[in-house]
Amino acid sequence: AQGYLRVGDVTGNYGGQSLGNWQQALESYARGLKVIEPFDTPAARRTRTFLEYNATVARHNLDPQKDTAARLQDLVRQFAEIAAADPRNEENHWRLGRALQSAGRALQWQRGETGVVDVSADFIQRAHAAFEKGLERNPESPRLLGALFALCEER
Repeated sequence: AQGYLRVGDVTGNYGGQSLGNWQQALESYARGLKVIEPFDTPAARRTRTFLEYNATVARHNLDPQKDTAARLQDLVRQFAEIAAADPRNEENHWRLGRALQSAGRALQWQRGETGVVDVSADFIQRAHAAFEKGLERNPESPRLLGALFALCEER
């Protein structure tokens, strides 16, 4: 399942350099979800959350969905639980920050709804905090520093 996650990330993950092929990425994430489906260990739940998150973003890039923000908010909750359970793992903080950032972006796309901009800004602030918390664990993490820089550039 982690292999399919990595293949999907290389072929079409918006969060890093990729080939930009969202359809192929979505197919890889779906294969990974099938492989991991019967397992319910903490590591399997973590990988499943990563796969579901990336599949949601890839699906949204192929065909924007109104329910993407709600789905991302649910995944943010799951990422927060993963980071709280293993706070020493810098990847958990990076993934949480990316999920918060994606939820904020998805909410920005729905600007016509009342209060959405305030909620979006809250998600972006929480993403910043997640990246900072990860940097407390590893102040020289290229992944976290890059994510924080990109987030600051967006603001």
